[in-house]
Amino acid sequence: MEIVALPARDNLAIVAFAARPAPDGTGYEALVRVRNDTERYHDVQVALHTGVATYLGARLLAPGAEDLFVFQVGLVQTALRAELLPHDGFPWDNVRYYAFEGAATVRVRWLGEEDRYLWAALRAALPVERVSSGTWDLTVAVRTDLPVSPTGPVLLVGAGSPEAALGGVQAAGAVWGDASPLLRHVVPEDLRVSVVHPVELPSHAVVDLWAGDAPALARWEGDAGRRVLLALDLARSNLPVAVDFPILLRNVVTWLLPYQPRPTLAVGEAIELPPGTEVLTSGGPVSGVWLPDRPGLYELRGEKREAVAVNVPYDESLPGRAVMSSEAPRTTTHADLTAWPWLALAAFLVLVAEWGLAVRRGS
Repeated sequence: MEIVALPARDNLAIVAFAARPAPDGTGYEALVRVRNDTERYHDVQVALHTGVATYLGARLLAPGAEDLFVFQVGLVQTALRAELLPHDGFPWDNVRYYAFEGAATVRVRWLGEEDRYLWAALRAALPVERVSSGTWDLTVAVRTDLPVSPTGPVLLVGAGSPEAALGGVQAAGAVWGDASPLLRHVVPEDLRVSVVHPVELPSHAVVDLWAGDAPALARWEGDAGRRVLLALDLARSNLPVAVDFPILLRNVVTWLLPYQPRPTLAVGEAIELPPGTEVLTSGGPVSGVWLPDRPGLYELRGEKREAVAVNVPYDESLPGRAVMSSEAPRTTTHADLTAWPWLALAAFLVLVAEWGLAVRRGS
């Protein structure tokens, strides 16, 4: 029997992947930890795909070392994918998935007047659908006075509510604003507004955009939920045709409906789906108990559509065993099994001799 020492496993792996909303509300922060479990230096590259853009990072990693990549992400869809290059012999831990808790398609309840330019900009900004019954994620009120404050996130476009009463229109000054989550990647100086509604804002409201000395875009949060107010007349502005308008609306909805971290699932881990919910897989929809058999991003359908991430278990990428020297002695054990017939013959002769003595004593 010969004992052979197996060499350590060479592996480049993503050993941790997580994301969270940035503390200042300007986007999201993604963290990717990479390990070089080989005996060589490697120039590793990490690509983070958000569904909107791709972020790249590169490091030189020493043998057995780990390093953390931190990405400041702006706009995201409901899921992220981190990819490590170069790929190696175990590619399953070179790609990791992460999903946020939130609707992949935002369900909108529309109140007040129709505005096809506003709806077109919302559709260009993110996946949305109009609902007239059931549950919804966001209320959009356009050029109307709400008698009561709705529960949940609300976008007010030229609309008043008990929290913020609008007055009649007045001439607007030049548009300006400081850096804020709602103005990320938006150039306020490119916006043109003719009139604006004077408004009585809550004391804790934050004004992100001004038209002269009048608030044009404000946000606040109360017991009923988050609110964003656009206190200008869209028809008498260049917003409907401005390139920045869908970006502004995307920032607004991201602030109104911030994504929250969701635990990732592991391949081979059985999950009991809520009643009335199904997950779409390559083999078709699955309900009841789902046993994911491969990593990836899956769509979860129930009252709303969400994304769920499945990865190979992180302990599959544990550091390899210490490398044993190639000069290590081999332990060889030899078993000589050719003497057993002679041992059996000797035992037989002893038994015959004892039998003969017993017979003589008996006679």
